[in-house]
Formats: sequence, structure tokens, C-alpha cells
Amino acid sequence: MGTHTNLVAAALAGAAVAAAVMFAAGGLFAPRPLPPSDGAVTGAALSPAATPAPLGAELAAVTQRLETLQATVSLVAEKLDQALAARQRADAPSASAADGVTVDADALQRAIEAAQQRAERAKFDAMTTGEVLSTATELTNTNKDLGKARRLLEDLLARNLTPAERQKALLQLGIAHRSGADFEQSKAVLQQAIDLGGGIDVEAGAWAAFQLAWTCSYAGDAAGARQWFERVGRSAGSGKPLLVEGRWNAAKLAAAAGDPGANAAFAAILADIDGDENFRHIAADIRARLGR
Repeated sequence: MGTHTNLVAAALAGAAVAAAVMFAAGGLFAPRPLPPSDGAVTGAALSPAATPAPLGAELAAVTQRLETLQATVSLVAEKLDQALAARQRADAPSASAADGVTVDADALQRAIEAAQQRAERAKFDAMTTGEVLSTATELTNTNKDLGKARRLLEDLLARNLTPAERQKALLQLGIAHRSGADFEQSKAVLQQAIDLGGGIDVEAGAWAAFQLAWTCSYAGDAAGARQWFERVGRSAGSGKPLLVEGRWNAAKLAAAAGDPGANAAFAAILADIDGDENFRHIAADIRARLGR
């Protein structure tokens, strides 16, 4: 680009010099008109406008014009440089092609995913056990992101947890698996939660057993669900709300299976909760079933 521009500039400069020479030829070096043949001095010859300028003034005028032309040539050369540079940028191949660098879309996606995973891991490492459990519970209950909930809980279980913390993490992981319709995995994890909680006759174990009953129900295993609900309804680890819920759900499954003892089970539950506002909805359901 520089050579081409210099040649153009030189040509323009040459043209300017030639123009300057022509100007000089028609000015300082032009043949002067001959005086009248009789040698008389006319009025026109004596007028100031017709009086020839001094030699120094004419040289100064020529010099000024040459400088003006030189400045014009320099400006034109600069504009040519800019125009040629813009044209070369427009015509040039992309940097990746020119440098032999290609972008692999799959590799780029993997790099982005790896960066996201590192960011998520850093965020997880800064969370307390309680914060992880709370976040995973919210993600599961609102069905926002079951996959993320499971990953959080699985990563939490890799920490050095107390038995109580581990039992809570297993319980929530079993629920998350159930919400994702992975019923077999849910059963397996909830059984671990029952065992770690001290068995069904301990409060933590009884609650895990209640969740296992629901997993069986969602999986279409009515017999398994009824069995677990009955066990919860008899558990020493269940508080009254869990006892009533266990017995009521077991009785409903018995009725659905055509068990003739279902009505007796309903009547016994109603006798225990009648008048208790905490179980008003259950009492209403049982009365409707018994026609009372």
C-alpha cells in the first residue's frame, strides 16, 4: 500500500511542479512586450497596473503557489492512504482464516459448560448444609429444576455430614427422585433414610417411611403403599398428625381394593379425630364415605 501511495503522490507532485513551471513560464520568464517602435512612452505604460512587478515579488508569489500545491499533494496522498487501508481491510480474509485458526463450536460449548460448572461448584462450596437442603427442597417442591436439586443433594452427601444431616439429605433426595418419576431410585434412597433415621419407630425414620409409602403409591404399587401407610399408622415414632395420615391413607387403599374391613377402619379414625379442627378435612371425607 505504501509503495502504491507514494507513486500516486509522486505523480501528483510531478503534476504540481509542472503546473508551477507553466505558471512561472507565463509569469516571471514570459517575454516582455516590446516598447513602441518609436520609443515613445505611452500613458498606459506609466500606469501602476501596467507597471511590471519587481523580480523578488514574482519569486515570492511563485514560491507561495508551489507551497500551496505541495500541501495539496500531501493531503491527497494522505486521503489515498486512508482509502487504500479501508479497502484492504474490507477485502482481507477474517483473522481466524488468515492466522489458520478455526473455531470448533462443540469445543466452545464444552468450554462454556465447564466454566458454568466451575461457577456452580464455587457457589455450592460457599453454601452451608442448611442452605443446600433449603435450596434443593424449594427446587423440588416448586418443580423448578429437579436435576439441579438432585445434583445439589448428591454433592452434599459427599461432604462430611453428621448422621442427622445425612439422613435429611437422603430423605430429600428420595423425594426428588420421586418427583422425577425415578421410583425405584426413590425407594432405595428412602429406605436408606429410614435406616439412618433409626427405623420406623423413630420420628425421622417414620417420616421417611411415610414418604416411601407415597413413592409406592405414585409408582402404582397400591399394595406396597398400603403396607407402608399401615406401618406409619402404628409407629411409635409418628406424632398424631402422621399417625392419622397413615391410617387414613391405608383405609382409603383398603376401600379401593374392596377390603370389607375398610369401613371399620374409617369409623375408628373418625372416633379419634372427631371435633379436632386440625383434622376437619379428614373427618369430612370419612363422614362422606360412611354416609354420615
